[in-house]
Amino acid sequence: MSTGPDYPAPPPATPPRAPLGERDWVRRTVIVLTLVNTILAAVVAGLEVDASTRADEANRTSQALAIQGTALLLANGEAAGYESSVVADVLRHQQESLVQGYSALEVTQEGDTAAARELQAQEQVSAARATRASELSEVFTDPRYAPPADAEVPLPDLEAWLSDLNDGPNALVVQQNAAADEYSEWDSRSSTYVAILSILAVAFFLLGLAQVRARMRVLLAATASALMAACALWTVLVAVG
Repeated sequence: MSTGPDYPAPPPATPPRAPLGERDWVRRTVIVLTLVNTILAAVVAGLEVDASTRADEANRTSQALAIQGTALLLANGEAAGYESSVVADVLRHQQESLVQGYSALEVTQEGDTAAARELQAQEQVSAARATRASELSEVFTDPRYAPPADAEVPLPDLEAWLSDLNDGPNALVVQQNAAADEYSEWDSRSSTYVAILSILAVAFFLLGLAQVRARMRVLLAATASALMAACALWTVLVAVG
């Protein structure tokens, strides 16, 4: 017995969906965090490039100063050896001149005029050699180091000359150490920025997972936020430190 046409059963009732604002606020937060993380990563990358560039410049400066200092030390060593040799020659010729002069006086008193003339000639030669050698020496020609005219022993002020000679290399050593310290600091900053970028990459990964893992979205976003905050604070401390 027919009771009428068969109609399809109505579809099952769907549960009420949450309003759009309540359903997507976490996803929108994740998107905002991703944008913030991108900006932060760009800033840190710029700081890393700047620190790396400054470290390279300081390293080149340090190496150049080290080479200059080494060359100057070698030149000063040659100069010190030359001046020491000249001083020794001048003193030797002066002593020979004195001995020959006294000997000429003795043989003159003994009546040997020929020997006296020969010794006097040798005295003049030794004195001329001493004078010529002193003319080729900085310690004898520079008024800062030359012996006084009334000195009993005409010795130059070698201590002052050596002190002034070492001023150049010492100044270069100070500059080279400063450049090396600057290189170490900027290189350390560059390495730190690389570490921060690595952590921000982990935060990027977590935010990417939060886009597809609805159940763990809040936990992943919170973890990424904590990492980002730590990186931001670390970056500020390194930049101003």
